[in-house]
Amino acid sequence: MWAPLCSGASYTLTVTAEHGSVLVSPSKAEYEAGERVMLVPRPQTGYCFSGWTGDIDSQRLALDVRMDRSKSLTAHFDPWTAPIGIPVPEFGILESYQMYDEPGTRHPDLTYQASVEGGYFTHYVDNTATGATDTSNPYGSIAKPRLTTPKSLPAGAVI
Repeated sequence: MWAPLCSGASYTLTVTAEHGSVLVSPSKAEYEAGERVMLVPRPQTGYCFSGWTGDIDSQRLALDVRMDRSKSLTAHFDPWTAPIGIPVPEFGILESYQMYDEPGTRHPDLTYQASVEGGYFTHYVDNTATGATDTSNPYGSIAKPRLTTPKSLPAGAVI
């Protein structure tokens, strides 16, 4: 259904999620008529995104929302299950990078650096950063990232 956009109108966007979160860009209290907002679901470890409900019903992973009225959306996440006939991997599905927050869980031969978003990492790669280099830079850091992912990574590495 087409609705005319009112000049100067502002609208709100309410987004809820359980077992995950949603990246809202741009994230604002109010949006102007016609403004576009990108929603990207982020499941918790052990969950997968299953769809949107509310003012928009969709299974699209990234949702481009046009603000033509106030809207309310819910992102749904279901427990992750392995496809039929494929065993659950021993590692990587139910773990997250935050499992290394406790020093006792870290690989003793690696140096873990705190992330600004929480959690720890052992290698930092950003090929868009000024000054990023692989030369004499085996691990990278926020201040001096690597250009590429190392070809060989030890057990416990977090990039």
